[in-house]
Amino acid sequence: MKKNKSTPEFATWESTLKCNMYCFHCGLRAGLFSHDNRDLRGPQLSTIEALSMFEELSKIGIRRLIISGGEFTTRADWKYLLRHALKKFDNVRLISNGFKGRRLIKKLEVLPGCDRLVLSVSLDGIGYIH
Repeated sequence: MKKNKSTPEFATWESTLKCNMYCFHCGLRAGLFSHDNRDLRGPQLSTIEALSMFEELSKIGIRRLIISGGEFTTRADWKYLLRHALKKFDNVRLISNGFKGRRLIKKLEVLPGCDRLVLSVSLDGIGYIH
């Protein structure tokens, strides 16, 4: 596909609102769940919908994908989706809270195309923690 000057090069996908941490300062946390833990903002994209989104983004010329959350690795399909994203895009940046640490890095290192994957770890907090 020929790229024109108005075609964006990157897209950001907020993949889920779920997270394995409950940080007080997180903007996604506010009002997220009802008393019975239902997601009040509606359902996240299914695996099929996410793959379709990758295809559409690729078709319009997106070359770089930023994946954030919540925490992307809380999705049961995260490795599958990341594998496909690395096939579709020149560069993929995964923003994580780093909770899984070394185990996460070991899982990422074996993915085909991991040389085009950038892992960003969020280390922010409130007040004395930040």
